Amino acid sequence: MPFQLDANQKVLLDQLERHWYENDGSGMDAEELREATGFYASAIPEILAPLVSAGLVEEDDTLGEPEWTWVLPKKPASRKPKAKAKPKAKPASKGKAKKPSANPAGKKSGGAKAPTVGQKRREKGNREARKMKRVAGASLVLLPGYPYVPLSGRARWKRQRYRKAPAPPSGRAAQDAVALAKRYYVKLVKVATKRRTKSGIVPFKVPFAMKGAAARRRTPEGDLWRAWELCLDAACLAQPAFGSGSLELPQSMRGPVRMDARAVCAFSGADGSIFTTVNGEYRILFGFEIEMAVTPDNIQTLLAVQECVGFGSVRIRSRKEAGFRRFLRFACGGAEAARFVATNWEEFGPKSPVAQLALLALDGAALGRGSGLSKARRDEVLRHRDVLLYAAQEFNLKQNGLEGASRTETDRFYNGLMKGGRGPALDRLAWFWIGDGSAGIYEHNGYVHVSIRFYQSYQSYIEALKRAVADLGLGTLCVSSVPESRLDDDGYSRRKAYEASLQSASDCQKLAKALLAPLRKAGAGHFAKAKILELIASTNKPSKADAAKHARIRDEISP
Repeated sequence: MPFQLDANQKVLLDQLERHWYENDGSGMDAEELREATGFYASAIPEILAPLVSAGLVEEDDTLGEPEWTWVLPKKPASRKPKAKAKPKAKPASKGKAKKPSANPAGKKSGGAKAPTVGQKRREKGNREARKMKRVAGASLVLLPGYPYVPLSGRARWKRQRYRKAPAPPSGRAAQDAVALAKRYYVKLVKVATKRRTKSGIVPFKVPFAMKGAAARRRTPEGDLWRAWELCLDAACLAQPAFGSGSLELPQSMRGPVRMDARAVCAFSGADGSIFTTVNGEYRILFGFEIEMAVTPDNIQTLLAVQECVGFGSVRIRSRKEAGFRRFLRFACGGAEAARFVATNWEEFGPKSPVAQLALLALDGAALGRGSGLSKARRDEVLRHRDVLLYAAQEFNLKQNGLEGASRTETDRFYNGLMKGGRGPALDRLAWFWIGDGSAGIYEHNGYVHVSIRFYQSYQSYIEALKRAVADLGLGTLCVSSVPESRLDDDGYSRRKAYEASLQSASDCQKLAKALLAPLRKAGAGHFAKAKILELIASTNKPSKADAAKHARIRDEISP
């Protein structure tokens, strides 16, 4: 009797199969399965058990975190009927026997892997993009001359009232939650190795075996998990166990911080990620994410982003490849995310080129309208989707984005910084600085100096930012190349390519006052980085005491 799958198992198996095909046989942990299917992590082992026993799914428990891999005949053999048995070779006396093939089963020489579905479609998109003819008055920055239709009113994003935030807990409950989180917070030690992970992260040592009581407390069923969900201070101490899922943060932790679309886009230009991935032969997935270190300010910022966009989630999770390091992430996807990005694409600054691709996703690629299309329309949509996948790659972003744009295009983005007058321009500068900037009063060899810095990997954008600050009458930024430098005092660890710095004490004071105004208006005046601006704005001649005070504030930023 053939093995029968119930509905839940079919969903899981389909997800495993799709993931296997797209990621060259890599497995999926409980968190990935839970997010993809809607099942709780605690129920996944029970659902998967019959699949494992039937030999359809393989379970790997290395490092204490279960990971499941689809176990079926490898592609493309799984898609083809079994080949007929070859006739036996004739005796040597009646003829020469054929030599066995040096390349059996159609494998490539040298052991090279066959290209994935996504790779094949990106190659097709590359060929299609090269065929595109220039169209007057219609072009994408990444694909000059590629026609697109402006968004209709129906396809545009409209800010909607976010669901009502739950009431914050009582003072005593919050105090108890923070006390419990502090009691079981584990101080981390970095792994003593010169090797980094694939993502460039130096991992931490796992402080305990991810099994038993210590791990159970850090799962959705544990008391620590419930404490982390109560208040902001407890959430900053969250350390979810591997495979336990991600901790979703409620809107009650947002506090007074409120951001409009302009602020969200300016901040995303520094720290955001806009991407398009392939899902099978036809489907595409459009995503908008912001990932940061776990700090109180970052939590409130991403919850304000969530409230502005109107959908998505803000979660904390631990990554296996980074040891016990925690990551904070706002994520949303689908046609809703594409509408927000497409409606506000010009406000994304250095990420405007890739944000503009949301227009192509909603129009030519028909995101969210894949079903019910005719054969001719389906072929046309698939062609646009292949081009979209090609254009969204990092290499093509660098080659065809702002760095490869003409002076006319860079001037257009410069003018966009100043669009709307002084107030909107300062909004863009302030929130971009929150994401990709630093400031402080420093002491070195008895000499005290003050500085405000912006960082960005696009040189054209950093030059445009320099011109914008000068036109606002806030000083002259000095632009320099700083490859592979890292900004360690703002809670992030990102690779920077260019730095624009202001070193004059009087100019720093003017710029600090100007950046403070939009932050206070948004309810972010209590942020640690805003306190540094207040310190700079309040002193004409910085002293050693100011430098010491800045050092104490900086400790609040670092996780």
